[in-house]
Amino acid sequence: MREYNSLVKFMLDLGTAIQDYLPEDERTSPMSLIEFLEAWTGKKSYNEICLLRSDIRSYLRKHSQRDYSVDELFLYYDIGFVEERFGCEDAELLDQILGLLEVHIKSRRKKALKKYFGWGGFK
Repeated sequence: MREYNSLVKFMLDLGTAIQDYLPEDERTSPMSLIEFLEAWTGKKSYNEICLLRSDIRSYLRKHSQRDYSVDELFLYYDIGFVEERFGCEDAELLDQILGLLEVHIKSRRKKALKKYFGWGGFK
């Protein structure tokens, strides 16, 4: 079985960013999902982002086949804030995140191509 390390680390970072560990009245300006993704992808390498994308795709594939073994990892790491904070199931949130990651990967790929092949007239 896959370990889903990238997905677990990402979800733990997301929980920290939205201040899930604090009581509701002590939370001060938690980040939105878009803000978090922009900050998170800015700190990570292209490879790490692609690993997360792969983990999310695998999770969604298993979830669509009604294999909920990955959800046990979320319970083990106490990642249960998605429904409360975002008002949707884990799979729905991860599907949204996957779409945002695809856009980011595509733009990062274009920037790299422009940077390395721009001298040859490529645009």
